[in-house]
Amino acid sequence: MKEKEALKSLALSKLKNGALIYQILESDVLDSLITKIIDKDKFLDNLKNFISFFKYMFAPLNYYEASIIMLLKTQPKFLVSKKKWNVNNFKKYYLKEFKVTCVTIFKENMQFIGYNISNNVNELFNFYRKLIWSNFYYHHVIDILFVSYKDRLNNKIKKVSLNNKSRIDNYNRLKKEYEDGLNKLLYNYNLHKDRLDLLIYDIDNENRKMVKAYLNLLK
Repeated sequence: MKEKEALKSLALSKLKNGALIYQILESDVLDSLITKIIDKDKFLDNLKNFISFFKYMFAPLNYYEASIIMLLKTQPKFLVSKKKWNVNNFKKYYLKEFKVTCVTIFKENMQFIGYNISNNVNELFNFYRKLIWSNFYYHHVIDILFVSYKDRLNNKIKKVSLNNKSRIDNYNRLKKEYEDGLNKLLYNYNLHKDRLDLLIYDIDNENRKMVKAYLNLLK
């Protein structure tokens, strides 16, 4: 795909995080969106801004590259937007879409296991953010927040001809796997719930000394 090769070259030559953007493009997750691009520089700028947003909001994640790639599988529409970031109303648009992109898989997974969950983007994003910060020492469990369990089930069904009982068995197995992981995350979230608002406040106000102190308490 010529467009993708051109984007990879532009990313490496013009952007500080070009190597990560190159890796994202190489993963093929955005191939269907690339065909809709009108302005390559604007596309890369939108992607760069989302990466910066994600890294800031979820700084403790060790393997944020893989997490970002998984979130981008949802094909976020803001990537092909021509709205200018530095215009205030448009900045609000991007920030909302960034949050939507972060929580889409989480929301789908909660619905997959039959949980009712808020449709309020800010409310859901704030909870999701606290869930990650309260569990940043448990990277092997946090992964469930970025993997689509609906896709995992569908991929299993595609690969193997399953009867109804086998489909139900696979669904129940994945449902239990997600619930077990979620319960571990919620345990730590509830354990540190009273500290999390202060932690997020100090993160957003760049009070690094207090952030470090809170993180020690979260161990």
